Amino acid sequence: MPPQKNAVAGSGKVTGKLPVSGLVITKNESGRIERCLQSLAPLCMELIVVDSLSTDGTQELARNAGATVIEQAWPGFAAQKNFALEQASQPWVLFLDADEWLSDELASELRRRFTAANGFAPVEQHDIYRVYFRTLFFGRTLRYGEPGQQQIIRLMRSTCRYKKMRVHEQLDLTGQRVSGIENRSAVMMHDTFRSLALYHQKLMAYAALSAADKFERGNTVTFLDLWLRPLVYLLKNYVFRLGFLDGLSGYIYHRMQADYVFTKYARLWEKRQTAKQPDE
Repeated sequence: MPPQKNAVAGSGKVTGKLPVSGLVITKNESGRIERCLQSLAPLCMELIVVDSLSTDGTQELARNAGATVIEQAWPGFAAQKNFALEQASQPWVLFLDADEWLSDELASELRRRFTAANGFAPVEQHDIYRVYFRTLFFGRTLRYGEPGQQQIIRLMRSTCRYKKMRVHEQLDLTGQRVSGIENRSAVMMHDTFRSLALYHQKLMAYAALSAADKFERGNTVTFLDLWLRPLVYLLKNYVFRLGFLDGLSGYIYHRMQADYVFTKYARLWEKRQTAKQPDE
């Protein structure tokens, strides 16, 4: 279905819905789902929320925001996202987490690409697009380190699928044409930090899942992994990528990320040690 074009006289802007399904997977996201869906609604022909049996009113809020809500018990990140992709009726999808939203600049950039307005090449030239990602850490935008230059895939054809992974799921890029939206003002915003305790809990859960993936792939772990990888992370992101310029917020963020890296390899070491022990 072609995008609905409504030119605003004299503005150079294009309004109306695009041939895009807005997809979000949720569980107990009542405090954040509305902002996410409100940023998608002006662009997307449809909004679909795949919810893992929320008990906090997330489903009702999503429906009130115009989304179709589909319940499915949690099968894992990649499997849930692949299920959501199967529900899309449009040729393109914008995949957001509940704690993410489109900036006005990114929404305008996407419109121009889909309508080939202002000299932009048609979006169909590629299959997958990365967008710049900006992380808020307790109200402060992190502008340096990895968060300051991160690009993440969020726009893709609905035929794309994620690889089988427990966490940090990745699209299968085989045969896909991948591009990036290079306008650094056109960003997706991300605010996942409700408290340091909850964020630490989330990182430790991710570390356990990542260690399980690595164990299944037969990855080994050495002293250098446990000692050097967290240090390399800090040197790369806090020092060379100037993460220290984000002040105390930057230090806390990067220190927690380094702890995540250490824990991931420590959990892998634990799994390998346990596997060596004979069954009693």
